[in-house]
Amino acid sequence: MAKGKKLTDRERGEIEALSSTGMSSRAIAIKIGRSKTVVNNFLKLKDNYGKKNTGGRPKALSSRDERRVCQLVSTGKYSTRKLISTTGLKVCQKTIYNTIRRSGRFTYTAKLTKPQLLQRHKIERLNFGQKVMTWDNQWIEIIFSDEKKWNLDGPDGWNFYWHDIRNEKEIFSKRQLGGGSVMTWGCFAYNGVGSIAFVSGRMNSQGYQNVLTNHLLPNAECLAGENWKYQQDNASIHSSNSTKNWFQVNNVETVKWPARSPDLNPIENLWGDLARRVYANGRHFTSTTELKSTIEDE
Repeated sequence: MAKGKKLTDRERGEIEALSSTGMSSRAIAIKIGRSKTVVNNFLKLKDNYGKKNTGGRPKALSSRDERRVCQLVSTGKYSTRKLISTTGLKVCQKTIYNTIRRSGRFTYTAKLTKPQLLQRHKIERLNFGQKVMTWDNQWIEIIFSDEKKWNLDGPDGWNFYWHDIRNEKEIFSKRQLGGGSVMTWGCFAYNGVGSIAFVSGRMNSQGYQNVLTNHLLPNAECLAGENWKYQQDNASIHSSNSTKNWFQVNNVETVKWPARSPDLNPIENLWGDLARRVYANGRHFTSTTELKSTIEDE
């Protein structure tokens, strides 16, 4: 019987990683598509797997050094340059990079961006969650709101796509400052979506109050009933004395919202769905009029 091909460096890394989680040899073999015997042989031999002689150029890093590099990389706090200075290894950045890649445990990816949360913000979020976790019909009475900026050239961060290597690469052309933009305000509640407002220029407290007068008050009871409450974030124009006075004069009760918590607002899901339709197939717009029309149609 012919011998099976040897495990690749990536397969070896996968086996080590899966084995460290307590997964059985049989389960690992099924997951990576190799035989149980091959998996067991590798786990038994580890660093000596596949070695027939000691000839050839010696490895730049020992197995112990490689494990240390991977251990530090797993914290997510080290670049290849910082790994060299921290470990004191006498190797180049390319060697560190290849060691990380061969382990099969890591992919080089951008960090997610989220608001900075101080301890007091975390406490506020926790207290808010504990307060509303038992809510049921109370959610029906809340109108969620937020502003969103739309660029003519599409949203930031949407320039990636799955490239078919048989075709020419697509080119993403972007104008200065995104080619122009449109600012909108919107809201929704249990019974549906409110009217969308297009804001001219930079919005201030007075402009915000005008939006609420023209787009919130006429639709509020239809969206959330007679006892409706209004949700907004803690932007300066939302929490200014002028805006607070407007709420008092118009008998609008607001929901106390924890600072730096856009992820808690469900309207972000609504904006995301709308953005995917507006910018479908990488669409760009030549004018703000065209962009506004598309937003309204969607």
